[in-house]
Amino acid sequence: MAEKKETKAAEKKTTTKAEPKVKKDTDLVKVNLLKPRGEKEKFFKTSLNGKDYIIPYGEEVEVPIGVKEIIDDSIAAMENAEIYEEEHTI
Repeated sequence: MAEKKETKAAEKKTTTKAEPKVKKDTDLVKVNLLKPRGEKEKFFKTSLNGKDYIIPYGEEVEVPIGVKEIIDDSIAAMENAEIYEEEHTI
């Protein structure tokens, strides 16, 4: 009976899979933003989970991954707006 308990415990240990490391919103990544054409501000301003971030253009800084995703989405939206404007300008 004691052997069965030990074997079950050993089976549980061997069948446990290691979970892959998932990046969290709190993990930091480096970004360096170029100033967009026509931008008058010296900073990119955004918020994530109630916290404000002011990121200077032209400087490498570390930000949470969630903020990086916001930046990427913002850049993509600006690029799409420029393309749309070029296509629909008479």
